[in-house]
Amino acid sequence: MPPQESTPLLSQPELIDENDGLMPIGIADTFHNNQKNDANGCSDNINMPARTPLPTKQLVVLMTVILCEPFQFTILFPFIVFMVESFGVAPDSESLGYYVGFITAAFAGAQCLSALPWGTLSDRIGRRPVLLLGLAGNACAVLT
Repeated sequence: MPPQESTPLLSQPELIDENDGLMPIGIADTFHNNQKNDANGCSDNINMPARTPLPTKQLVVLMTVILCEPFQFTILFPFIVFMVESFGVAPDSESLGYYVGFITAAFAGAQCLSALPWGTLSDRIGRRPVLLLGLAGNACAVLT
C-alpha cells in the first residue's frame, strides 16, 4: 500500500512566515512581500499575466526567414523538368525523371552540407550578419 500524502496536491498554499534557511534572504523577502492573501486565503496575484522572457519581435523575424527557405526549395519544381529537357541531358524522355530527381536531391544535399559551415560562421561573427548575408544571397539567387 503506497504511503498517504501529507499535503494534498490541490490544497491551498500555506503562507510562509519565516525564512527556513533554505531560501536566500533576498528571495525570501521578495517571496513574503508578494504573498498577500485576503480573508479567504486567496492570493491577489493569481490572475496577473506572467511575462515571458522570449524576444517575440526577433522570433517573428526569424520565423519569417525560416518560412522563406521551403519556398526556395520548392521554387525549383515547376521548371526543373523543362530545364533538364532543354539542356538535352536526358537521352530520352523516360530517363528524364532520373535526372530531375538527381538535380533536386543534389540541391537538398548541398543545403544539408552547407548548414555546418554557415553554423560555424554564425558562431564566429554572430547570427545577425549570417542571416542578413544568407537573405541577401537568397534574394540575389531568386531575382537573377
